[in-house]
Amino acid sequence: MTPTRIAEWHFCIGGFSQREGELTGLQKLWLSLAPLRTSDVVVGLREWDADWETVADLIARCSTERPRIYVYAYSWGAGHGAIQLAHELQRHGLEIQRAVFADPIWHGPGLLTKLLAFSTRPTIIVPPNVQEVWSTFQTQDRPRAHSLIPANASRTLIHTPIRCRRDHEWMDDAPEFHRLCLRVAGLED
Repeated sequence: MTPTRIAEWHFCIGGFSQREGELTGLQKLWLSLAPLRTSDVVVGLREWDADWETVADLIARCSTERPRIYVYAYSWGAGHGAIQLAHELQRHGLEIQRAVFADPIWHGPGLLTKLLAFSTRPTIIVPPNVQEVWSTFQTQDRPRAHSLIPANASRTLIHTPIRCRRDHEWMDDAPEFHRLCLRVAGLED
């Protein structure tokens, strides 16, 4: 029997303090994406600091020639997790077709990371192997979304962000974010 190759991957990536065993907005989204699961469609839940090299290696090894990859991420899951996944996929010549970020927060090396999370200065550079990005943001408190900048504007389309009226802590639970994710995933019009 020939094993089924995966044609489509959907990853929900949580924020800094979120763990897979906790009920979060990202976990609720992951459950809402369940109708997508088939023998050749995977819907995964990951923490922001997952081993993205290993995840990309798994995708490259188990996929069809040109898999479709979707990412839905919150806070450091967007500003670090999704960006690292894109970089690792790039090593394999793979692309993320669509990404949806909730209040994306930049994460970098060293001690300044946590302090800069509360600043508006950092920008998140979206790698050129990410085709399209949607995002939501809030201005209620800090941290708050950092700007998304395409590494190559001719390869990456970044849509105008949608404002939500809620604190950062609850942005992954925002109805606007969930609707946007379900629409991008093809589950809602």
